[in-house]
Amino acid sequence: MIAVVLLGPPGAGKGTLAESLQDKTDFIHVSTGDMLREAIQLETPVGLEVKASMARGELAPDALILDVIKERISREDDTVHYLFDGFPRTLQQAESLDDLLKKIGGELIHVINMTVPEEMLVNRLTGRRTCRT
Repeated sequence: MIAVVLLGPPGAGKGTLAESLQDKTDFIHVSTGDMLREAIQLETPVGLEVKASMARGELAPDALILDVIKERISREDDTVHYLFDGFPRTLQQAESLDDLLKKIGGELIHVINMTVPEEMLVNRLTGRRTCRT
């Protein structure tokens, strides 16, 4: 398994870049945010735990995020290439990803840190609609 990590603040374009690269390469886009939102919507056990964390104003626990990643990559064989979008977010998640890759014979080949001027981020994020009312 080969992995590339895309880092950056919300609105930096990680997902957009990942989708574009996925269309042009053999990499699979893995977005923990998308997976967690889907789990919340489907009210899975993971989704309910994440929803409770969010209600307390907390991020999803690192162990939970790693479990979601392990489950996702277990669906494919060991020749797959992954683009991780916004994961890892913490030092513990980075260390866990490193350990996981070592266990399965994977390799992290690139980390891309996307930087965007704050004014542009604000414009992008305020243009996103999340409230349906």
